[in-house]
Amino acid sequence: MELDQFLRAVWPDDGIFALAVPFTPAGATKAVYRHKTFDNIDEAIAAARKDRDRLDMYFCVHTLREHKVWDPTKKSYKTGELGAWAVRLHENMASARVFFFDLDVGNKSGKYLSQSEAIVALRKFCEATKLPKPLITSSGGGCHVYWRFTDAMSSTDWRVYASKLRALARHHGLLADPARTTDVSSMLRVAGTFNWKDKANPRPVVVLTEGSQTGTGELLRKIDDAVVRSGIDVRTPVTAPPHADLGLPGNLEEDLFEGPPVSMRALITSCAQVQRAIRLKAEVSEPEWYHLSNLIRFTENGDANVHKLASMSRYYDPTSSWVDDKLRQLEDKGIKPTSCYKLAEVCGDEPCEGCTFNGKVKSPIVAARFKDPAPTPAVKTILGDVTVTVDIPDPPKPYTRLKGGGVSFYAKDKDDNEVHTTIYEHDLFPIRRLVNAASETEQQVWRVVLPHSGEKDFVLDADALYDRRKFVTAVANQGIYPHSNHVAYLQDYMTAYIKLLQAKANADPQSNHLGWTDDKAAFILPDKVISADGVRVAQLSLGASRSTEQVHKAGTLQRQVELLRFYNHPAYLGHQLFVLGHLAAPLFYMTGHHGVIINAHGEAGSSKSTALYTGASFWGQPELYPINGTNNGATVRARNERVAVLANLPVGVDEITHMLPREAIDLAMSITQPGHRLRLDQNGVERRSTGSYKATMMLSTANRSLHNLLSTDNAAGTAGSMRVVEMKFKPEIVHTKREADEYLHELKQNYGHIGEQFIAYVLRHQSAIEERVRAKVQEIDAEASIQSSERFWSAAFGCIIVAGEIARELGVLVFDPKAIQQWAITVLVPEMRGVVVDEYSSPIGTLTDYLEEIHGDILIVRTMGAQKFLDIVNRPRHQLLAHYDLDEKVMWVLKKGFKDYCTRIGANFLEIIDELGRSQLDRAEHQTRVVSNRRIKKVLGAGTEYAKAQSWCFALNMAHPELAGKADLKVLDGGKKTA
Repeated sequence: MELDQFLRAVWPDDGIFALAVPFTPAGATKAVYRHKTFDNIDEAIAAARKDRDRLDMYFCVHTLREHKVWDPTKKSYKTGELGAWAVRLHENMASARVFFFDLDVGNKSGKYLSQSEAIVALRKFCEATKLPKPLITSSGGGCHVYWRFTDAMSSTDWRVYASKLRALARHHGLLADPARTTDVSSMLRVAGTFNWKDKANPRPVVVLTEGSQTGTGELLRKIDDAVVRSGIDVRTPVTAPPHADLGLPGNLEEDLFEGPPVSMRALITSCAQVQRAIRLKAEVSEPEWYHLSNLIRFTENGDANVHKLASMSRYYDPTSSWVDDKLRQLEDKGIKPTSCYKLAEVCGDEPCEGCTFNGKVKSPIVAARFKDPAPTPAVKTILGDVTVTVDIPDPPKPYTRLKGGGVSFYAKDKDDNEVHTTIYEHDLFPIRRLVNAASETEQQVWRVVLPHSGEKDFVLDADALYDRRKFVTAVANQGIYPHSNHVAYLQDYMTAYIKLLQAKANADPQSNHLGWTDDKAAFILPDKVISADGVRVAQLSLGASRSTEQVHKAGTLQRQVELLRFYNHPAYLGHQLFVLGHLAAPLFYMTGHHGVIINAHGEAGSSKSTALYTGASFWGQPELYPINGTNNGATVRARNERVAVLANLPVGVDEITHMLPREAIDLAMSITQPGHRLRLDQNGVERRSTGSYKATMMLSTANRSLHNLLSTDNAAGTAGSMRVVEMKFKPEIVHTKREADEYLHELKQNYGHIGEQFIAYVLRHQSAIEERVRAKVQEIDAEASIQSSERFWSAAFGCIIVAGEIARELGVLVFDPKAIQQWAITVLVPEMRGVVVDEYSSPIGTLTDYLEEIHGDILIVRTMGAQKFLDIVNRPRHQLLAHYDLDEKVMWVLKKGFKDYCTRIGANFLEIIDELGRSQLDRAEHQTRVVSNRRIKKVLGAGTEYAKAQSWCFALNMAHPELAGKADLKVLDGGKKTA
């Protein structure tokens, strides 16, 4: 049979065909294959004829799906890097039209001594199995055997029957290479070429017997019949193919391959294939030995273990370098440990049946990691330039953390043997215990390694360990799904582990807020607690952690410092003061106050939000740090919670233009109050309060004045506005829009550094800085003639100026604090004083506004004629709210009506009545009061048909200059206007 006849006999009629020629790249020591692919057999035959007399020529038994596919795991012989084009990947195999055996000849175990011996053994095999006469070729050493069938079979279906042939060969003692028999990517020598291993004496590859072609269905039936007669249990391969989804965590499988070596004991107890090799004293075929060696070398003292196994064989020669050569070859290839799939393919899949890891792991090395104890866990935390490592004790017996990432429970069986049960498939251990004095609860932080997501830390309430329902809910919500039969074991494991941790170390105090500790000796940030002596790991409650997720760092300090030169311009003095407020917030407690609002308002394009983001960048992500101040941005409760958690860090609120007046008043008043909130426990007892008092600055932006918003329906006074420092930003032409956009884009990449640098400096010089702040406040009080009601303004300015001086000393900001102070005193304070006076109604204004509103419900009377006849000048339209006597110039006002009005607009009724009831000098310098009687019983409408029962009223002196000029009560009296 000639070359072309041979290829047409063994290949399917259609498909992509491949030939391969071995060659050794320059500088390499081992050969690789150069593949050529063809769209039809004729082209392949022509190429094979061209080189058959000078090169080793192989053909791929199966046709291909694609000419080439990208293989990220293949090492490129050109670059040495992973990732190269490949031809013979398993998933690229399409179909075949032959089954085959490779019968090796040599003087080693698993080989025949000669071709004739191999052919005799093959003949006996065919007689025993009743399989048809195959095509046999001499490969120039051994024999290749082909059973040809009529119809091409898909590579997937082909492998099922190839596995049956392999099982038949093993059962009948035929020494066929098990790896080749089921390998869909196998290459064999082309008949009609030469075997060039011995260059001086090339051996021909020829057809020894042509055999016969059998119908596909008939051949498959013959194989099945042979299996049945042999009484062997033949199944499809029990292990998953190399690229199957094994349900392992993302990256975990790779980590298990490349992690620390496993013990040889763990490998032996995990893999029946290794046990079989030991039972056979290592007298296995060369392919089996090769792949077993590639497994054992990954154990502890792996090379020595390979030698130890080899030494069990009678063929072992301690003077030979054969084992070391194989190990070096495997090392040079850089391949991962042999997979279960490859072992089953090469050694047979019978030992793999019943394996507890079947289909769950990719390699016995992975399985062995579920037998070896894991190293003692160590938790590393990076705090600045320091890495803090905390060793966690191993779990108490009878539990073990496994190297493969599981938790095992072991006990003795009736024969006193150790029996291990994996109660959870992934690593799980506690990191620390947390005690929250405020809530009087304990929690634990646990670390779990989950599929596809890797390490994850979560917090578990301590009481969940003793409440099965709560425990199951808590762990399931964290993605931890133990088998229902193992829940009790896992619960006991975690309880025992945390008790061990309790015995080893104290619990860490848990903080519910950021900022200063109670003793003002340290400052809490989300990831660390900074003190004058150094840093330690921070422990935050779950609520505090979630409220401060935006407080972190990105980019570099140097770049952030460079970026903030953006505002270093005289036109930006107001912006500089606003930005520095974010840095000054931690100093505000030094003034004795608890909070102040700094509001920036102005037209669009005046850089309000950009200034807010700039200040926020001192501590965290510029856009996420501020609270959304719109109606849908955050609830009042959520905003108050954020303020309480930030405590001494600045609170940013972006866009409060549409905030309701009542909310704005509450915001201004509450920001200046301490942060303690009263809470009760389950028994109704007040919980103990812990944590620093809140003292901070709230920085907000709006399109209109916050003073205007606070004054709406708030005629009682200016208390809210006096807690607000407000400035109006005007559009400046310092930077173009493009420059501003680029600045903000860069700021989002570099943030969170300056605040930490600032607070570390403050802690080292805390006493001196407190003196500086107090001195600066007194200086501003004197220069700006600050009144008692304006004390929040000077407190804010004092902290801001000192913060600016510190930032300049540290070299993180170049703003000029002196210029900012002068601008605040000469420009901002006068502006705010004018705004507050203009925006708020006086008590007399509130009263006259009310009288104007109810003028249609006032009964106005006068006396007519000698008979003192009572004339009604104005009748009430709806209800009677006041009685005005024109002759006496007295008006009696229903007290309840005015009180309801004050409540509706947010004014203080009692303060207004008290203020208007005080004596004042009129133009004639006589003592007179607007409210001449604050509380009097009066029958409104007396002497008229409107008279009813007595009501509580207050009396107004309508002759008072304040009322005579402001109360414009229009009534008609014979065509004349009467006031």
